[in-house]
Amino acid sequence: MLANLFWPDFDQSHAQANLRRSLFSLNHAIHKEILVPNAGSIGINELAPTWVDVHEFQRLVGSIRSHEHADLTDCQDCLDRLEQAAGLYRGDFLAGLNLPDCPEFDEWQYFKREELNQELARVLEQLASGYASQAKWERAIGHARRWVSLDRLNEPAHRMLMSLYNQSGQRSASIRQYENLTQLLQAEFGQSPEPETVELYEQVQAGEARPRPLEKPLPSPVHSAQGNEPLIKTKLLIPPLRVERIPRSRLLHLVDAGCQRSLTLISAPAGFGKTTLLAHWTTNTQLPVAWYSLDESDNDPIRFLSYLIAAIDSVIPGFAQPFQGAFQSLQPSVEPILIGLVNHLAPVRDPFVLILDDYHFIHSPDVHRSLAFLLEKIPPCIHIVLATRVDPALPLARLRARDQLIEIRANDLRFTTDETTDFLKRVMSLELTQGDISALSMRTEGWIAGLQMAALALRSMIQPQLSPVSATDHAQKELSGFIQAFSGSNRYILDYLGEEVLNNLPQEIKRFLLQTSILKRLSGPLCDAVTGTTISQAVLEELEKSNLFLIPLDEERCWYRYHHLFQELLRYQAEEARLNDP
Repeated sequence: MLANLFWPDFDQSHAQANLRRSLFSLNHAIHKEILVPNAGSIGINELAPTWVDVHEFQRLVGSIRSHEHADLTDCQDCLDRLEQAAGLYRGDFLAGLNLPDCPEFDEWQYFKREELNQELARVLEQLASGYASQAKWERAIGHARRWVSLDRLNEPAHRMLMSLYNQSGQRSASIRQYENLTQLLQAEFGQSPEPETVELYEQVQAGEARPRPLEKPLPSPVHSAQGNEPLIKTKLLIPPLRVERIPRSRLLHLVDAGCQRSLTLISAPAGFGKTTLLAHWTTNTQLPVAWYSLDESDNDPIRFLSYLIAAIDSVIPGFAQPFQGAFQSLQPSVEPILIGLVNHLAPVRDPFVLILDDYHFIHSPDVHRSLAFLLEKIPPCIHIVLATRVDPALPLARLRARDQLIEIRANDLRFTTDETTDFLKRVMSLELTQGDISALSMRTEGWIAGLQMAALALRSMIQPQLSPVSATDHAQKELSGFIQAFSGSNRYILDYLGEEVLNNLPQEIKRFLLQTSILKRLSGPLCDAVTGTTISQAVLEELEKSNLFLIPLDEERCWYRYHHLFQELLRYQAEEARLNDP
């Protein structure tokens, strides 16, 4: 590649001969065998008396990992080495060097630069935390500010800087840091800070001297699971469909339309039928479909890529073969695998669809970055579908602006009255009056899981029969009474939303939900009055992005309300908490 770049007008054999002569002349001129060529690359002779800043940086960082101690404050030598490493890093890797006619070089340079930047970020985090533990605030803040400057949207870095400012007595600087972060996130992504950041801000505003102990950084980055672990094959299988299902042609057409773009995002709370819709769609499309069901373990970027490539291999047999060596190495690297993935997809001509189900389990920035890179470089053969309960940390605004994004949300997924009727009568075998069906549709607001739980409760009230369930006049009155009284305190609703939603929320968000459940309509100022905070508008916006059964009532996002059943559940739990509070 280098030979062709330097001598583009020569054929490959003559260009390589020129390169060999030039390397010989260069080594001869400096009287040392520093540059060592081989069949495919040129390297630096490690035995030669040379000093390379990148190698020294990596050596210093690597030497920290070999020390076995609980934290860096116990080892001043480690802090000194980290200081040396940070001092060596004076700019981005090969900054200013570009080869416009060589995309392979540009991609290699980009990923190497990112790898070194991440190493520097870990170094700065460790230094800031180490000096904070020694109460050397000026040094700690200096390193934290540099960490923030590497990536202005890195919330953990902002949180550390906020905490350091506050602990060193600079409360106003801590508040300004939060305000700057909020403006950046809003301008870039239209998002609010994470709940953990909001909680820290509240504690700073409340005047707490030490809002939280700084987390001790790990002596070394957490590496991925080994790529040669056996894959769980069921994660790559399309979920089976029940025989009786509701035809949803309007949604199937939306998914079809998305195949002309890079990404289809299906984002809605638990129980809105996202997985069922996609499984149904796979039975109607002529396109090959690769399916990948994610879980918490997929936050490891190597594990994520190994499953993603295995999913593609299910529709392009043999696709995973070239990657086996990369995954079986002792320390697999994300960057070469990503580049290889894009390059191996580039010549594919037959289109296919990759479905990533339950993407809400992903919170790893490395996995988000990997998928964002794939979306940015995506070849025309592949269309990606994400099903998630929470909007992902991906460049959605950019994809919208390019018309490369189709969005299917809760309002699209809700059952219509006709679909509700079909579901209750044909799928659940319930014979109800149209008035009862309309009432149940209103109570559940088209929420499919809520409707199914109501139907299960109704069926348990009637003796099962071989034919569709019917009811006497007396039984019909009981059913109607149950429908009118069906609420978030129903045991099915309690169990489902408790397990799927509330139990997974941070305590401060759960507290906000319980406190504001008394309100019929919600706004930032109104919630501030109830909770005694000043950040309710940001929390409401975050709840909406997280699909937590919050419904906007206007285009300006000033007024909201909770889903009726969700609000009743919150009120029930708030009352339970009040009664159990000693």
